[in-house]
Amino acid sequence: MDLLPRFLAACEDLMPEAGATVVVAVSGGADSMALWDLMTRAARWPLVIWHLDHGLREEAPLDAELLRAQAALYVAVGFATPSVMLERED
Repeated sequence: MDLLPRFLAACEDLMPEAGATVVVAVSGGADSMALWDLMTRAARWPLVIWHLDHGLREEAPLDAELLRAQAALYVAVGFATPSVMLERED
């Protein structure tokens, strides 16, 4: 089943005009990866994929590298992965 038509219909009033750059925050989880795929397939906006490494998980740099590699598979998709160092409050 192709979700793209349903996705576009559901989000029609929320999306910017065609051609506006859209930043998609991606964690690497299934939901954000599906959003990335749908936004790419819609092909209406230049995309910047944004992933925050918050420094709380040791494997976070691996997530960023996986997403960077995925972004390289797409034409005209920017990728940004800022890092911040948060302290865990246990």
